[in-house]
Amino acid sequence: MVSAIVIRKQITHVQNRDAGYSRNNLVYIPLTGEMPKNFEAFKNELTQSGTSASITKVSAPITEQWSSTGGMEWQGKNPEDRTIFERIYMDDSPSATFGLQILAGRDFDLQQFATDSIAVILNETALHTMGFDNPIGEVIKDNGLEWRVIGVVKDFVFTSPFRKTEPIVLFNGVKLGHAFNVAYIKLNSTKPPQEHLKTLSALTTKYNPEYPFEYHFADVDYQRKFENMKTTLLITTIFTSVAIFIACLGLLGLATHMTEARVKEIGIRKVMGGSALSITRLLSYASIKPILIAVIIFTPLGWMSINWWLQSFAYRVSLDIWVFIVAALSILMIALLTIGTQTIRAANANPVNSLRNE
Repeated sequence: MVSAIVIRKQITHVQNRDAGYSRNNLVYIPLTGEMPKNFEAFKNELTQSGTSASITKVSAPITEQWSSTGGMEWQGKNPEDRTIFERIYMDDSPSATFGLQILAGRDFDLQQFATDSIAVILNETALHTMGFDNPIGEVIKDNGLEWRVIGVVKDFVFTSPFRKTEPIVLFNGVKLGHAFNVAYIKLNSTKPPQEHLKTLSALTTKYNPEYPFEYHFADVDYQRKFENMKTTLLITTIFTSVAIFIACLGLLGLATHMTEARVKEIGIRKVMGGSALSITRLLSYASIKPILIAVIIFTPLGWMSINWWLQSFAYRVSLDIWVFIVAALSILMIALLTIGTQTIRAANANPVNSLRNE
């Protein structure tokens, strides 16, 4: 029961985590076949149709890790530093498309700044890792090229919302024509997404006729990150329910056996003036006592095992004592309901019958 409660809390906690970018109305398509060659015409017509608010070519889906390196260099880098940086190649206006929050500097803008073709943008974690006090204008060396920092964006969830935020460097990949594999499109909110998809499908077929129309919503991809956890929760809940059901059958058998074994004692207590309530309380305590002992013994073990499981998550819930209290009270209530029918029936039985039989 504790496991089921904590897993559900953990899923909710991570789902409520700020992703750092806007997933609403954000869709991406693969840049296959003729699409890279026809992309500018496709982009212009998509914008003119009012379907897209912003379009950005990207090296990979933002929920997947395609490129990383430990070989970046910058002024003042510790020679022993082996930090792995995530690389994402983008073209114009990624912050506008993804809704990234710019903390310093500016976004890529090749229309006004041709030098942005060799520019990079850092996330907060990358900035802290590199130790720049004033990052704008600093030079980073990667893949044999020098890249100039033009901006810093707030940390965002890159691959998995369960993982610690990685140091990420956004490269402008215009110089590397082969760097782009998908295009992210921020759909206008003026119409329902399904209407925009019709236009997007028609234009994709027009400019890339040999490939079928394929699209992915960013929010759907993000939710897939929780499928394994939800499966774990389902399995845990099922096994917990089965275990409680089996335990209740055992309790019912023990309660029945106990009342049958003490039927003469119950009859004598009734004859001597014992109330049905006092006899029910006596019989119930005898059944509840081992459950209380089990709760006392296994609560510390449960705490240690669940706490160990939570340590595998960078973003995790706190392990509160109320979880164990709720689980213990629930088990006690289930046990009382299970054995209550037998104990109440035995306490209310006519003592004459039991004493005559004995």
